[in-house]
Amino acid sequence: MLEGEMTVIIDGQETVLKPMDSCRIAPNEVRKIENRSNHVCKMIVVIPYPGGKRPE
Repeated sequence: MLEGEMTVIIDGQETVLKPMDSCRIAPNEVRKIENRSNHVCKMIVVIPYPGGKRPE
């Protein structure tokens, strides 16, 4: 998280991410990400290419 607060819900467990927090969501894991405030949230999302290879 860069700015604001975001709630991440995985298997019913809620975690609130605040600035400078991070999390890992495993492949095929069902999740929900919510901004429960009226404030802007900014986050960086990094995902690998499928199969670990960059498309040509």
